[in-house]
Amino acid sequence: MRLFLILMLLSFSAFAKDETSKISPRIGRVPFQPSTPQQILKDTQGPWKGAALLELQKELDPRRNYVFWLMLPPKDPMDLRSAEKFRQFLTAHVMSWDGGIGHHMMAWNCRTTDGTLQSGATGMGGEYYGQSREMIMKGYGISTLFSVFNDGIMNTIDEVDAEIRKRSPTDGFAAVGFEVSPEQCESMVGWLHSFINHPSRPYLKYALHLDPEKMEGGGCTSVAVTMLKKAGLFTDVIPLFMRHMEAPRSLLGGNLSSSAYLTTPPQLPWLRGESHKVPMMTFLTTPWLARGEKTASMDLLDPELMLYSLKSIKRVYIEGLPREKRDAEDRKFFKTGLGYRVVVSDDDNEGRLEQPVRRHYPIVGAFDPRIGQIDAATRAWIHSLTAAGQTIRLGMILGHPILILEKR
Repeated sequence: MRLFLILMLLSFSAFAKDETSKISPRIGRVPFQPSTPQQILKDTQGPWKGAALLELQKELDPRRNYVFWLMLPPKDPMDLRSAEKFRQFLTAHVMSWDGGIGHHMMAWNCRTTDGTLQSGATGMGGEYYGQSREMIMKGYGISTLFSVFNDGIMNTIDEVDAEIRKRSPTDGFAAVGFEVSPEQCESMVGWLHSFINHPSRPYLKYALHLDPEKMEGGGCTSVAVTMLKKAGLFTDVIPLFMRHMEAPRSLLGGNLSSSAYLTTPPQLPWLRGESHKVPMMTFLTTPWLARGEKTASMDLLDPELMLYSLKSIKRVYIEGLPREKRDAEDRKFFKTGLGYRVVVSDDDNEGRLEQPVRRHYPIVGAFDPRIGQIDAATRAWIHSLTAAGQTIRLGMILGHPILILEKR
């Protein structure tokens, strides 16, 4: 097993860049050229365009207000039940995983309280220069997950459309839309303007642990979730998307001679200024368990839990159909992000096994208690909407089924 891992690690730094770098010529360009707030607002607000978004627009009633959550799920479902589970996932995918956690975007077509038409689409991206791989190669270990990548961008409307067109055939796609009030639309768009115009330019700071609601920075999942909150959507479900991760401080490298391009490593005060390097082999083969030593912790959003919430909405929709139509309608989702998903990991029994056992964990109720909690919370919320007069219908984008909730 150790020799096999060494051979895998030799190719680790040669991984292809995230597929997002193919979406737009500005992504991954050296040197990085950040957009101004004025340019970002111009590029993220305005009429929808492109094959995917224009097809979505055909599904809408122009007299109504809509907000859409657009998901491109990770190709390889991640296991974030614990830090150690994530390590086991990494060892199983070290040859194929590109570090991608999928992509989450938002689109809206609505009027604010003064009747102004607001339409647009965006999502936050970053880490387009392979910095995570470089940081791990340099010896930063788990500090890589606590780093801030200063090449953050806000996707333009064109890029949102391109993401869907170019990545959905291989990555799958999932989307849900909601009819909202002018007040909900205004709240969401108003927050986005504040985020883009904030003097600290949080849209440049791409990281797992930064909170966009506090104008710290963020990522695609956290910005999407914040926009949903501001629109009054998923408010009781969002807290369940969070995972708390802990890992031993000894696996966090710091105070090294260099970091990656446009990357700010975390400050590690316990090192007292001394250099600490975590070899890649140690990073992957040492259990991410405290075992009596002090830990570093992080709260982060789990993309699979977020996706599962949409699966719950899908099930409410299917259950509301006549029995004879349910199976045929459900089959439309089989090859999408709302189909069957399985986590693949290499279980080495917390480092005790020389030859790990390949495990397959279907993401169903037995996978994790949180799944049942999300299902219950999502169902309760959707049933409250349908009881208040909303209904769920099916739409399509480029052959992918999408769910739309709107008033009868």
